[in-house]
Order: sequence, then C-alpha cells, then structure tokens
Amino acid sequence: IWDLGGTGTPEKQGHSEACLGISYFPYGDKVLTCGEEGTLKIWDGKEGLFEKQVIQREERFLACACDPSGQRGAVACDDGVLRIYS
Repeated sequence: IWDLGGTGTPEKQGHSEACLGISYFPYGDKVLTCGEEGTLKIWDGKEGLFEKQVIQREERFLACACDPSGQRGAVACDDGVLRIYS
C-alpha cells in the first residue's frame, strides 16, 4: 500500500498465485483482493495487514469489486460466473 508521496508499507505475500484484482472498501479502511488460486481476501487498508480469507473455490478469480455499502464483494470467475459474497 502506497501513499501518493511514494512511501509505503513493506510488501506482503498475500496470495499463493497471482493477485488479479483489488478493490478498496468505500471508506478506504479495508481492501478486497482476489487471486488466481480462487481466494477472496480482506486486508487492512491503512497498514496492509491481512485480516481474513472470505472464500476459496476451485475457479480462478479474475477481478473483484466492493459494493458502495462495503457489505458485499463481487468476483468474476474464469468459469464465466459472477459471484457475490457478503
């Protein structure tokens, strides 16, 4: 996580395969990421620390987004399905 001044937190290993999507929650306090290995994870948006894994599936997750309320996340999967999690 980097600020616009160019300083950031140390890199964190978050996914066992490529991280293909990232989306900030509405207030910037959390970050949603999805990985090629089929995981959807939540991170602290200020410190970059891992908080929890939401789901793991066999399909690859290609992109993710948070809804405006921050209560749900959507992922686009390589099987052509859009999945929504709360």
